[in-house]
Amino acid sequence: MNTNTIKTSATKAFARNHNESTLRTAAAKAYVRNHNESALRTVAAKGISINHNESTLRTAAGKGLSLNHNESAIKTTAAKGISLNHNESTLRTAAAKAYNRNHNESTLRTVAAKGVSLNHNESAIKAK
Repeated sequence: MNTNTIKTSATKAFARNHNESTLRTAAAKAYVRNHNESALRTVAAKGISINHNESTLRTAAGKGLSLNHNESAIKTTAAKGISLNHNESTLRTAAAKAYNRNHNESTLRTVAAKGVSLNHNESAIKAK
């Protein structure tokens, strides 16, 4: 009685939740907006899913990434080990690189055969 439902045309889906918005775009892109976070846009060969209180990043190009809420563990399969802490925001992987953003620090870039560990308020870089 007090709700309105708008159904769009054949190739689009628009879904509104109570406190967060989910926009799903066409063919090879996924756009997910979280409640307290802004936007993650991926291109053709990647899929990204963001939950409300925990972030899960899963890439499809031969890599597996897992990010939990209280203990953030990101496990990649391309000869790399990366550990993120609780309040760290974004992990973006390219072909042979891993980018790791810490809470109070900016960016750490590792190359193929190295493992990096960041602490919460200080930087520790340990290369194997």
